[in-house]
Amino acid sequence: MNREDVYAFFETLEPTERALKELYLSGREYFEIGEEDEMARAQVENWEKEYHPDPLLAKMTRVEERMLQNREKALENARKFGDYQEGRVSKWEELDDSGRSIQIVKHLRYLPGNFHEHEYIEISYVYSGSCQHMFQVGQERHEIELFPGDLVIIPPGMNHKVEVFNDGVMLNIMVEISTFRELFLQNLTGSPALIAFFGAVIWEGRHLGVILLHTKGNSDIADVLADLVIHYVQEHPYSGQICEHFLGAWLLMILPYCTDTMELFGEASEERKLAVSIIGFLQKHYMTASLQSVADTFHYSATHVNRILKKYMGTTVLKEIQHLKIRRACTLLEETRLSVEEISGCVGYENTSYFIEQFRREMQTTPLQYRKKH
Repeated sequence: MNREDVYAFFETLEPTERALKELYLSGREYFEIGEEDEMARAQVENWEKEYHPDPLLAKMTRVEERMLQNREKALENARKFGDYQEGRVSKWEELDDSGRSIQIVKHLRYLPGNFHEHEYIEISYVYSGSCQHMFQVGQERHEIELFPGDLVIIPPGMNHKVEVFNDGVMLNIMVEISTFRELFLQNLTGSPALIAFFGAVIWEGRHLGVILLHTKGNSDIADVLADLVIHYVQEHPYSGQICEHFLGAWLLMILPYCTDTMELFGEASEERKLAVSIIGFLQKHYMTASLQSVADTFHYSATHVNRILKKYMGTTVLKEIQHLKIRRACTLLEETRLSVEEISGCVGYENTSYFIEQFRREMQTTPLQYRKKH
């Protein structure tokens, strides 16, 4: 399987979508066809016989097929899909029972959407065509049209709906909060805006709004997403970890677009902005930073800096510095042959024994045990 196979699969209308498209073009609603409409059902059955997608890729077509114990007819499946669109699929465990932390679904085209919300993070990416995305932020309802390369990042609890009434392709990438936190802590260090957004989601359990990015149809971004899909559908014992790796790389690729093209629907308080700035500063200067240097940089007292950080990020300056040093040590343990003593010095610890003690406290294991495991 290669990228061309993935793209061809994306573009091909499934039998259900062909039926929904005919209904849409005729001005009828998808629920208007019943058991008595033998001609329409016979047509769908013929389409199903002609439709031979790659069996691995076919696994990511529709959420409701993984929820139903018995496969229904195509038009019935289209009606059942409304369960997902109306928000009754709200918990992560209802998406899939495979134990993965990432789920990828090709959005069903020509199906009217309904407002819904869920407990996980969702990224909707437009590969081709266009889609209408509607969401509620506070008392305001927004409606935007997305084009190739556009994506929205939707936090838990956000009331939203999306519709694709053309042959375009939109992918929904659903990610558990805990997994996104790890990707955020390790990779999303270059964008204060994203730190602000996910800081609210991860540390406070609430959302600021929806992030909209315009990647301008960047083919490299689309290709890495196709690579993610290829590994997602494979039956590999480590496919979950591989998918997390590709998703992390993909997120890094979209970061440059956060500077000029990002739109954030929702606002942050001045205190939150300060907390975000402090985290961004620490991620760049954790090797040399101290509580006093942070206080001096932002022209606040050390007590005020720690209070703000504790309130919005659930941590303190020293705890965050230590966390960043230990995460860097983990990377060196995984990717180099440096000794524990050398790594201790690399991440700013003069005393190796103290480094090992702090590593064990943070990671619940010793550096050597961590290296052996990873």
